[in-house]
Amino acid sequence: MKHLLLIALLVFCVAAGRQYAPDPQVDYTHLALEIDMRPSEKAFDAVETLSFKTLGVPLASLELDAVGMTVGSVEGEHVASFRHDGERLLVRFEEPLEPRTEHEIVIEYAVVDPADGMKFALPDEAYPDRPLHVHTQGQPESNRHWVICHDYPNDFLTTEMKVTVPDGLKVLANGEQLAAGENGVWHYRMQKPHVTYLMSLVVGEFDVVRDDDWRGRRIEYWVPPGRADDADRTFGRTEHMLDWMSDKLGIYPWEAYSQSVVYLFESGGMENTTVTTMFQECIVDERAAIGSTLDGLVAHELAHQWFGDQTTCRTWGHLWLNEGFATFLDHAWHEAYHGPDEYAYEVFVNMRRNGERDDGDAEYGLVWPEYDKPIDTFRRRVCNPYGKGAAVIHMLREFTGDDDAFWEALKLFQTRHAHTDVETDELRHCFEEVTGRSYDRFFQQWIYEPGTPKLHVTYAWDDAAGAVKLTFHQTQSGAADEPFIHDYPVTCVMPDGQSQTFNVTLDAERNDATLATGKEPALVALDPEASMIQLLSFDQPLAMTLRQATEGPTAFARLRAIERLATSGSDEAVDTLLEVATDNERHWSFQAEAARSLGRMDDRGAMQGLLLALADGISHPRARLEAVEQLGNYRDALASKMLVAIGSADASIYVEAAALAGLGKQAATDEIVALLLDKTNDDGHGLRVRSAAVGGLANLGLAAGIEPAKALADYGTSFRARTNGFTALATLYPTLDDDQKAAVRLFLEGLVNDPQERHARNAVRALGDTLDEAALPRLRRVAESAERESVVAAAKASIAQIESGNGEPRLLRSLQERLDRLEESFESEMRVEVP
Repeated sequence: MKHLLLIALLVFCVAAGRQYAPDPQVDYTHLALEIDMRPSEKAFDAVETLSFKTLGVPLASLELDAVGMTVGSVEGEHVASFRHDGERLLVRFEEPLEPRTEHEIVIEYAVVDPADGMKFALPDEAYPDRPLHVHTQGQPESNRHWVICHDYPNDFLTTEMKVTVPDGLKVLANGEQLAAGENGVWHYRMQKPHVTYLMSLVVGEFDVVRDDDWRGRRIEYWVPPGRADDADRTFGRTEHMLDWMSDKLGIYPWEAYSQSVVYLFESGGMENTTVTTMFQECIVDERAAIGSTLDGLVAHELAHQWFGDQTTCRTWGHLWLNEGFATFLDHAWHEAYHGPDEYAYEVFVNMRRNGERDDGDAEYGLVWPEYDKPIDTFRRRVCNPYGKGAAVIHMLREFTGDDDAFWEALKLFQTRHAHTDVETDELRHCFEEVTGRSYDRFFQQWIYEPGTPKLHVTYAWDDAAGAVKLTFHQTQSGAADEPFIHDYPVTCVMPDGQSQTFNVTLDAERNDATLATGKEPALVALDPEASMIQLLSFDQPLAMTLRQATEGPTAFARLRAIERLATSGSDEAVDTLLEVATDNERHWSFQAEAARSLGRMDDRGAMQGLLLALADGISHPRARLEAVEQLGNYRDALASKMLVAIGSADASIYVEAAALAGLGKQAATDEIVALLLDKTNDDGHGLRVRSAAVGGLANLGLAAGIEPAKALADYGTSFRARTNGFTALATLYPTLDDDQKAAVRLFLEGLVNDPQERHARNAVRALGDTLDEAALPRLRRVAESAERESVVAAAKASIAQIESGNGEPRLLRSLQERLDRLEESFESEMRVEVP
């Protein structure tokens, strides 16, 4: 048990000590780069001019982040000497520079195949048709591998890049475009300051789609050659987002906005100032656009141009100010564009997810000053800055009560702190100034402290008193000593449709409430606008829940009732869920939630309900996707038959892929195996269908899946899809005979030095998952000699996993992989809206 706790502590990134921001030393004012790029050599030469102003004390030396480059010279009027140790550049001055004086230094340096911060995607024998792409990725502290700077978000400066590239290549960088390729020179300049991790350089072969200038600003989409006609499917709502966010937060603060789609980008999107970078598969064809949208990713990254770029968290411990607001503003844009039901479902699902994984025993809440590495703050499961951050901001909106005041406070925050680094209390001060209320308790309870209320509520009707009697029990750890305090709304809807809303003060482990309604309500909706993250259970008559599922006073109330019916198991509950799931006049989210509840019932009648729902033709692809995924959880011949039909062909690749994945949970038949093998040849968008088929074969434990899985994992396959091949091979391994195991092991060993670092790690991890001691010699060589630090770390973990042989390191690996997937799904988490 003690060992398991230690593993959990490691995986959840509980840190060794409190982290503090490094000293900026000076006020950096401008960083200008002249770069001569040689992409085919993965190299460039640079001349950097760094301007700064000393502060209130004399400055004897200046220390800058500079990892892995070769520094040739450092010159300046007062420079005496410099020393570079491979990590930091120390510049000494002849005499201490006077306070409040302006200076500049000029640094010549060269970079060759940097270990981090800059990725080169070059065509080769395995990827002959891949366009040449180079991109940088600075968040959180990786730009130091290609630019010499103070690489931390507690100082702002303007930047400028003049980049020379070979003929035929284009360049995109931050800011205003001053020159566009004449004599191979591209020149960009930022007019307003930002932080260094948001500096970006993209070089390569692109089609550039120029949108109409928006309010005098250049709006462009940089996509791989030949994909210009597809750009609108992903980026077509950008101008609407710009209009809406400018109205809510203040006019877009920068001189241009471009979105580039690059190869080998590991996250979903990155909000570099004025130039967001996106992953390769975000450009979709006509079929891949059915039932999917990248609007969430596009809105999230654009929202960062305010929260994250115009105002930036002063330390990574306050990251929620960046990521929570970008996630919330994505939800809120959906509300404006698609309607309140869309917003409600996004908030509802997010609150449920974060309520399930939050931990009141964690040491810190959303503000987390104790971490090991900056990236840990992005990956944090408990009090995750993306999901819980967005949920708390929705709560802040409800707590404020007046929507105009809520948006006014956000606009004040952006205006007052534009182009500065910020901490959480500065946001609180803006809300207090706008509303005249104290937000101390709210911020302390929901932002600085961890945890989510677990609330059990019981219902009774007192006929003599004409009143509803509710008892609220907070059952989370520590509730007796430190309960959550909240004004909790309850809406009672009468049989004639009239409603009354009451506020119940929650301030103890148990609170009793008497709601004088006169007559017994037809339904009682708890917290109908989701004013509080909570894990809620409610004992009330089934008839009330049934009515609330279809007639609840708000979208949140209906969704909660639909979710609660999953625990009923009654025929009436199945009938109501089927009614909701098949009603195409409803918003698709209610249909999807009804399908989820039918899947969670684990009941044959509920399974038949899913079959009927699919047969009756749920029209919205996202609702059908949920129904198919839930049907796959039932191991039954009727379920198999439906999944085979849908997996054979469906308008949506996501629905088709879900059916194939579901077949991997069924009893294997010749028909199922033949279909899965056939679909391993599917080359559709992102290899989504192929990946699902390979995974299905692996889950069935079929040796016939070995070669398709190897083909999917092998170098030369679509970058993101390769992960699914490695997962399938690790899943298959225990079911294979000795000769098959040896073949798979040798294949994996051949990929531990894969040119794509992500997949070198995947190969090493898959070898660890085999628990085969025969893999140890190769893993030990990797641990001793691999050049890439992340691969060495993965090899050491896999060695420990095999040597222990007791399954606990497997738990560690499983949890770490979940964290990795969390990082990928959130953006850096982004949150992508492709099912």
